[in-house]
Amino acid sequence: MARHLYVYEGRGYEGELELFRRAHVGAAAAETVDLPGLRPRFLYRVEARERAGGDRLLITDDEIAVRRYLASHPGAEVAIVPMAR
Repeated sequence: MARHLYVYEGRGYEGELELFRRAHVGAAAAETVDLPGLRPRFLYRVEARERAGGDRLLITDDEIAVRRYLASHPGAEVAIVPMAR
């Protein structure tokens, strides 16, 4: 089962309804990600600034995916995004 998660202003939200209820914004204003599994307590938001290709972004709850991403993009910045409760 995939979970539809949204990241808006440093917080993670599970589902479009929770995003609207807590942050009072629509889904188009937030970054989205679909992740399998249970509801995470926090997410990793990894942003790499590429010279020619623009910015690359990864939002996940998988620590191993973050480590692999950092191996291929050593200058990337990692932020921990807590889920709204």
